[in-house]
Amino acid sequence: MTDKIIKNEDINHNSEAKETFKSILQMQQFSGPLPHPSLLKEYQELISDSPERFLKMVEEEGKHRRELEIKSISAKISYDKRGQWMAFTLAVSIISIGAISVFNGYTIPGSITLGISAVGLAGIFIKGKPPIIKDNKK
Repeated sequence: MTDKIIKNEDINHNSEAKETFKSILQMQQFSGPLPHPSLLKEYQELISDSPERFLKMVEEEGKHRRELEIKSISAKISYDKRGQWMAFTLAVSIISIGAISVFNGYTIPGSITLGISAVGLAGIFIKGKPPIIKDNKK
């Protein structure tokens, strides 16, 4: 490689300068969790156990990511179950209040309570839970 500075006008008239300039602009790109194998060899020349350290780091990071995904899914399932139990408890409570009101002679308030709870529950089972839309703009 040359140590001299190449000017624009030199590139246009000098074919050797064009080749030098082309080689300077050459770029390599590699995507992935590990460096390119040729770079791993260069790292190994500097630090003898660096390829093993890179592999261990990638394996541990993958294991950690999978563990987080499992925890996230488990938490979501637990959250949904808790919500279902709370909704069930609320529905049974409201229906019980309506039924007790009817049996104690308060037929109109008890019937209204039973009717509203029956319509609400039917609506939930027919329509279902609205989908959760994630906002990825953050």
